[in-house]
Parts: sequence; C-alpha cells; structure tokens
Amino acid sequence: RFAKVSRSILSDLGLAAERDPARALACIRTRFREFEEAMEGDRALVEREARALAAAGESVEAAGLLSDFMTRVTTRAIEYARTLTDELRR
Repeated sequence: RFAKVSRSILSDLGLAAERDPARALACIRTRFREFEEAMEGDRALVEREARALAAAGESVEAAGLLSDFMTRVTTRAIEYARTLTDELRR
C-alpha cells in the first residue's frame, strides 16, 4: 500500500518542483529537515525501548515496536510530501 502511494506522491512532488526548481529545492530542504528533526527524537526513544525489550527476551515485542515506528514515519513522510506538493503548486 505505502509503496504505490509514496511513488505517486513523490511523482506529484517532482512535477510540482519542476515549475520553479530553485524555490522548490529550498522548500524541500526546509520541510524535510523539519521532518527529520521531528523523527530523530522519536527514533532514539524507540530504538532504546526496542533494545531493552530484546535484551529482556521480548524480541517479538521489540520487532513490533520498530515496525509501528516505521509505519508512523512512512505515514508522516507521505503527509509532508503531500503538504509540500500543495505548497509548491500555489
């Protein structure tokens, strides 16, 4: 599901960026820097929790925690790309 959606959204973002590449590049860098910063704190916390679970023999729970995090990251990335595409189309 995510693969098809993300390909379509990234394609739309690329087309929107072609309209004004200089403006688009600045917007894309800023938006995704914000995205990465927002995710970094979550990533560190999730990784610590997953390591603790794995060390306690709870590998299934650790894997589930990491999988849930990756789903959240992908969903947020898609939302960022959609928002950015809309901004670039204005």
